[in-house]
Parts: sequence; structure tokens; C-alpha cells
Amino acid sequence: MGAITINTILTFAAVAVVMAIVIIDTAPTIPAVPLVVALCAMAATVPVAVYPFTYTIWLAIDLRVHPPDQTELDDAAAACAESSTRTATLPAGARRSGGRGGRGGRSPRT
Repeated sequence: MGAITINTILTFAAVAVVMAIVIIDTAPTIPAVPLVVALCAMAATVPVAVYPFTYTIWLAIDLRVHPPDQTELDDAAAACAESSTRTATLPAGARRSGGRGGRGGRSPRT
């Protein structure tokens, strides 16, 4: 929820800044239709483009406000150790398939 909030704030700010710059730059005759089209395109693309960054920012804020306790750190270390052990025991030509056999859960065709 926090990442979407940050994303919305950044998108609104970007749209407002671009709108203000265009209005100030073309003050007497503002090109309304091209401005609205450009702002709509911007409002559709900016959230998609900045979401990974806003998600990272939100995770950093969340970790700062709610730092993990020792049991969470121990569980994470155990999961990492288990994951590296499983990866190390795969046969030489094997791929990780997510447990579905690489075929999306379907049986092989004969």
C-alpha cells in the first residue's frame, strides 16, 4: 500500500510540474488538446516506470520503521542455507523448474 502511495504522489507531482512548465511557457495561447494528450500519456506511463523504485523506497522505509528481530533474521539465514544446499545438490544438466517439471504442471506428451 505504501509503494502505491509513493508512486501516486510522484506521478501527481510529475504531471503537475510538466503542466505548470507548459502553461508558463505558452501562457497567452495554451495548447490545451496536445497538453491533455501528453499529460494523459504521462499519467499512464510514469507509474509503471517508477514502480520498482517506489517499491524499493517503501521497503527501505518499512525496514527502518520496523527492523527485523533476531528470529526473523535466523529464519532468513536458515532459508538461504537451505536454498543453497538444494541448488548445490542438483544434477549437472538439471534446471530449476519451480516444482512443475518445466511444463506448467502438465504431464509429458507421448
